[in-house]
Amino acid sequence: MKDLASITQRLENIKRQLKTEFIGLDHIIDQLIQAVNPWCSMGENQRRPLIVNLWGMTGVGKTSLVKRFLDLWDTDENVIQFNVASKSLMEQILHGVEKLYSLNGKKSVLIFDEFQHARTLDESGRELQKPIDRMIWQLMDEGRFNFSGWRGHHANLQELATGIELCLQRGVKVEKGHVVAGWDTYFDIMERGEIPKKFRSSNPNTFFLSGSEIHELHEFTQHEFPVRSQFKDFLLQMDGPELFAFCKKVAQKSLTSAHLDFSRSLIFVIGNLDEGFAMSAGVSTDQDADLLHLESKKISFDRIKQALRNRFRMEEIARLGNIHLIYPSLSSDVYRTFINRELVEIGQRFEEIFPCNIQFSDRVKATLFEEGVVPNQGFRPLRSTIRYLIEGNLLELLQRIHSRLPDNLLIDNPGDDLVVCYEGHVLSRKKLHLPIRETKRKQHDAEQLAITAVHEAGHALVYLILHRCWPKTVSISSADLDKAGFMQVNPSSGYANKDVLMRRIATLLAGKKAEELVFGSENLTTGSEQDVKTATTDLLFAFRDGSLNRKPAGYESRIRGSGKLLEDPKEAELWVEQQLTSGYQLAEQVLVTHKTAFQAIVSLLMEHKRLDTEGLAAGLQRKGVDGQQLLNAYPPLFHYSQRVQDFLKEGVTRKVGQPA
Repeated sequence: MKDLASITQRLENIKRQLKTEFIGLDHIIDQLIQAVNPWCSMGENQRRPLIVNLWGMTGVGKTSLVKRFLDLWDTDENVIQFNVASKSLMEQILHGVEKLYSLNGKKSVLIFDEFQHARTLDESGRELQKPIDRMIWQLMDEGRFNFSGWRGHHANLQELATGIELCLQRGVKVEKGHVVAGWDTYFDIMERGEIPKKFRSSNPNTFFLSGSEIHELHEFTQHEFPVRSQFKDFLLQMDGPELFAFCKKVAQKSLTSAHLDFSRSLIFVIGNLDEGFAMSAGVSTDQDADLLHLESKKISFDRIKQALRNRFRMEEIARLGNIHLIYPSLSSDVYRTFINRELVEIGQRFEEIFPCNIQFSDRVKATLFEEGVVPNQGFRPLRSTIRYLIEGNLLELLQRIHSRLPDNLLIDNPGDDLVVCYEGHVLSRKKLHLPIRETKRKQHDAEQLAITAVHEAGHALVYLILHRCWPKTVSISSADLDKAGFMQVNPSSGYANKDVLMRRIATLLAGKKAEELVFGSENLTTGSEQDVKTATTDLLFAFRDGSLNRKPAGYESRIRGSGKLLEDPKEAELWVEQQLTSGYQLAEQVLVTHKTAFQAIVSLLMEHKRLDTEGLAAGLQRKGVDGQQLLNAYPPLFHYSQRVQDFLKEGVTRKVGQPA
């Protein structure tokens, strides 16, 4: 009887090890170990494969975590991995045919990476015809499926067998795999025309099969001959009739359907679902890693299922089961821990070549974060930035120091330079190429800064007052040349009503209103274009869905839907314009009423370029503006939970809906 206690302890040890290697994934690792425990303990007794799905944005460690777990588990189970995104998936599966045959009925592991590309429905919901996928979905269901080789392979092998038979009928003789007589006939029938005719008969050691023919035969015999050279030695023992009989047998096998059993397998399905991780669309380093992390943590099991519905049929989603590990995006703390680890590892490697202790300053770490963190792309961009900015440059800097290296060195980053320091003295220096920082500098034109400071200050103040919450970041410098500034805020509540919508509309239009108040309507810039479009779209959707416009009717858009429920365009236009006007007036009311705070935020942005919550609050305090008073300057949102409590305490005489 298997010692289940020892397996449990082993999995606990693996869990601890994984948590030391993968930063910020403790919860995912706990879920992974719990998910695979039944297979690790009792896989031989499974009647269906165990399917574990891992979904997340790119670069968060999905595939690497699975592979590392399997390395640490390190048992005799065989692992087969397929990259579903590959255009040669068919070839991958065919090349793995013999391994699939060899694992038939055994405990095994299958990995389907980039599984989002296995979609069986196109963007319009129509079914895609991909026969190879049927095999995958059979495997996902009971772990048993019938497999027959690709008919293109069968045709090639059948043609080869026919060619050998014809050669033998016309006098070609083969001994130990070589043509020994009838060379001209052999070259003509087998179409070996690449060898000049005058050299054919003078080469008595002509091997009958070509390299590509041997490769194709070997694909269907790998379980008998794992090594290709061994297979070639086997062919070299055959005469003509034996070679013909063997090729005929392989050709028949290539078309034979085999029943394969993977019910004892562990199947990992790994993928990125853009529909489930909508916040991952941008590629800017301006994105706030912590905000993205908070948004990604809201992604639910149901949202993943809904995202799968856009790509797969319902019965296929059911076959994936209910074990879905949903990766959050990485927080700023995780990125900083990663930077620290990478720099420690670099220091250790360099110390093996240069006999000194190497430390990195906080300024180096801050620059790596600024240049390398793209929050929706995970560790990959950051890892390449560290290699680019540190490894090559540090090697050059240390080689420049001709004297004996001191025992302790500090690598610092004053300004744009990477420097090697010892006790405050610079020993070597090199200017770094910092593309993100350089892009931000290009926007530091006095006119642009003035416009952007007013615009973003308008957004920030109106958001602060109407939402009764501090912005997370306000900046008039961006890594995106198409975006002069930006404001990032904390995730909104999970519900919306007309009041919430109008506060949002006012905040969106506040940048334009701020420019109008300071520069005049005749001097407005195009910087509000996207804000106005977003506000208009939000209101139009609110009108169409019928939830906030006080009409018990829902309409389609002109792009999606059958066209039977299109709204009256004049009515929709009138309602949207009315709400835009109200939102614009609300933004004006806030900015005019709190002009002193508005001026203070403009001044702070001109001075600091970028303000986080703490910086904005402290800056306002220094300028004599009471931040707490601003937070309480506008009525709070409606309290639904409190209203329910009041409703439950009411007498029965008042009608439902009558004002309290």
